[in-house]
Amino acid sequence: MSSTAVDLAASKVAEQGVGDVRVFAFDHLPGLDALRFAAVYLIVLSHLGYKHVAGFGVPILMALSGFLVTILLLREHERTNTIDVRKFYRRRFFRIAPQYLAFLILAFSADWFFGNPWPDGLIYFAATYTVNYYNAIHGHPDLLIAHVWTLAVLEQFYLIWPPICAWLVLRKHPERYLLAIIGVVILWRSFAYYVVFDRTPSWVYNALDCRLDSILVGALAAFAVFRLQLRLELLRKLPWAAILVATAAIALIKVSNDWKPWHYSVGYTVEALLAMVAIFAIIVAARFGPLRVLENKVIGWLAGISYGVFLYHSLAIGAAKKVASGPATLWAVSTVIVLMLAAASSRFIERPASRWR
Repeated sequence: MSSTAVDLAASKVAEQGVGDVRVFAFDHLPGLDALRFAAVYLIVLSHLGYKHVAGFGVPILMALSGFLVTILLLREHERTNTIDVRKFYRRRFFRIAPQYLAFLILAFSADWFFGNPWPDGLIYFAATYTVNYYNAIHGHPDLLIAHVWTLAVLEQFYLIWPPICAWLVLRKHPERYLLAIIGVVILWRSFAYYVVFDRTPSWVYNALDCRLDSILVGALAAFAVFRLQLRLELLRKLPWAAILVATAAIALIKVSNDWKPWHYSVGYTVEALLAMVAIFAIIVAARFGPLRVLENKVIGWLAGISYGVFLYHSLAIGAAKKVASGPATLWAVSTVIVLMLAAASSRFIERPASRWR
């Protein structure tokens, strides 16, 4: 989210290669603003009770985050022959931390005011971006903070990834190392689900060590983009086919998500792969065909506040439940409130903090 954790990195990448000959060789990857916001809003809808959209947002968000942040790091290395890890951490901190701190204060205060005080120790997990491990150990609490496990997973990845990426970029076959790590994660997750936790999904659902592959699939795709010569002329006639491919891939994510024994073992990896297929297809369709309509100022604005939408949506839903009389009203009021909160947070917290980046 251009301010999201889930930014989750910006969708803008500098021109790559010699001339505009590759599908991913432009200053802006079309369609990704819409995808960033859609992934977040699908999570919001699932928390509003729309179960038919549950399971789509997280795999798309994780794969997209790994892809975008790796593209940015690889572009930096291509320009400067290095990756400035300290600069990355500084920019990440001032992009994420100020709004996150504001959310923590609001969530803690609201839960306390309405008689739902946080359990002992939760505040320390929240302050250290480790709510995912609190959830893994104790289960998801019925509190306004519970959903930030996703943000915690991503932030933990951003902490370890820059130096690893800087090392991988010097290797002749970085994809082999990434595939090996992904394979190890699949094996560990399957063992953890079936043996260690006896098919109790809390740990494999929340812990970075069991979700890392979902993000690394996006990183692997980024390395592939830098190595594969994808000629534009080969794709100009495929925008409608790309839409069909994206639709099929997203539908298959739901199929994988609904088959739990598969979902908690190999499924996370497959869902991330399907998400990347959908992401690539949408880029093609938005670059050459009917999805060009996704490139507009409204979508850009929504993408720009999508981090805030993700953060504050639990507060918005909680407030809307106090006045809403039915599902449609709850959806409408929640959406209005969260957009207002996210816009205000962007204007009065994110923008002032950005000068320190």
